[in-house]
Amino acid sequence: MQTDTFTVDAVGDPDPITVIADCRKVTIRQQGGLGATAYTIYSADDSTGAGNGVNYPGGFDKVFQRLRGQGDFRDGEVIGYIEIASGKATFSMECE
Repeated sequence: MQTDTFTVDAVGDPDPITVIADCRKVTIRQQGGLGATAYTIYSADDSTGAGNGVNYPGGFDKVFQRLRGQGDFRDGEVIGYIEIASGKATFSMECE
């Protein structure tokens, strides 16, 4: 398993969620626990956040999982975009 952290801010377009290693499962986990900031995930083809994103409460883990028969996520692949309404927040990424 490989891990890394990244920071998301509310400035401009949503930030890319970029895979850090070849893997089948990617977990995005917001740091900070209670009082964490709600966030929105957009599809990999919606870099401007113009489409319908999915809202998650602060502190909620988002898992991206490849199904049987699908190829792995690839190092450097953008699997989605993430946005917060205000301020900034730190997330960890776990690739398994």
